[in-house]
Amino acid sequence: MLDPSETMQIQYTSGTTGFPKGARLHHRGVINAARLIATRANFPEAGVWINAMPMFHIGGGIVSEIGTFSRKGTFVLMQAFDPGLFLELIEVERCNNSLIVPTMILALLNHPDMATRDVSSFNSILSGAANVPAALVLRAQKEFNCQFCIMYGQTESNGPFLETFTTDSVELQTETIGRPIPHAEVKIVDVMTLATQPINTVGEIWVRGFMTMSGYYGQPEATAAALTGDGWLRTGDLGSMDENGYFKITGRLKEMIVRAGMNLFPKEIEDVIFDHPVVAQVAVLGLADETWGEIVGAVVMAKPGNSLSADDLYSYCRKNLSPQKAPERWFFTDQYPMTATGKIQKNVLLTWIDEGKIKPVEWERPARRSSIG
Repeated sequence: MLDPSETMQIQYTSGTTGFPKGARLHHRGVINAARLIATRANFPEAGVWINAMPMFHIGGGIVSEIGTFSRKGTFVLMQAFDPGLFLELIEVERCNNSLIVPTMILALLNHPDMATRDVSSFNSILSGAANVPAALVLRAQKEFNCQFCIMYGQTESNGPFLETFTTDSVELQTETIGRPIPHAEVKIVDVMTLATQPINTVGEIWVRGFMTMSGYYGQPEATAAALTGDGWLRTGDLGSMDENGYFKITGRLKEMIVRAGMNLFPKEIEDVIFDHPVVAQVAVLGLADETWGEIVGAVVMAKPGNSLSADDLYSYCRKNLSPQKAPERWFFTDQYPMTATGKIQKNVLLTWIDEGKIKPVEWERPARRSSIG
């Protein structure tokens, strides 16, 4: 007889901040995480799900595939993501739902066929494998005329364990990553004291329940660092919880920028820059600096047919951010190092910068007004 706690598959982490590790996922976690996520996203029974995510990733091989079959649905599998083909398949197969990351959503919205294909059957988009800016959520809801769910999880948690509801307000859809799925315990922990944090206080996100992995394959030390003795999974992500149980994510613990003793979160800065009218994509990084310890750097891609200016971007940031958060070093690019699931590999970006593959724009930041500005 099958033991639900036995390893069902080994999934490797995305490696956006370090070397990938093999997470041992079990039957109980895989089946239930996918089922509960698909149900909250209002994927209809006997519906049609289109998938362009890699099958070796939790987005394709767990959430999309197992979520579809748990609702007795039809699984339309693309060999690789192609925005034109994706839009055609929505029309021809009358697809209802899909999990697509921000880079895919942008490609669909910007494709010329978006204006001519019948996408009326498409009722819900799930996203969240990477930062999903509010402006992108609103645009997708409007142009697809569909519902949207933001979800959050990781390979080590057998998939997502936080998700918004399709009935949530625009503010909740664009400013939070949702509430825990059934049977998941989630809390915010102080990274130094490990004490549970009060509401609206930033700390590390911890989760406990059926969804935590068995451990990393062949890496007992990494397993001990990620899983506590009483069953909590330390996600390595920073966030907060409000009085209604909705969570916000502020960034990766490893990505946090410490400038002159102040903790800065890249996601907050990325959200502001992404709203600039000519910016297509952005990645914010902490760069070593002799004076401040770290300074904020931004690697930015322009929308097609547009050009970027460091002076203009800095002025835009200063209207929306405090001085220490506005990037001091700007890099412009037409491509990013990406994982197979559409995440920007920030660790590779830092290597590109160190090796001079991408170089900072020459510009002069306005004089600082204070010792911390």
